Amino acid sequence: MMECFGPTISADKQERNHRFLEEALELVQACGATQSEAHQLVDYVYGRPVGEKS
Repeated sequence: MMECFGPTISADKQERNHRFLEEALELVQACGATQSEAHQLVDYVYGRPVGEKS
């Protein structure tokens, strides 16, 4: 990760979260999911209690 992003971005958890989400959304978009489906999934996930990191 350090080689790819450097120390600043590697240490920035919010930036890494955003980049991960963006890549995941690009993949599901390329696989045929619609914007509406993505929004429905966001609403579904954020409508549940916050989970724990493992």
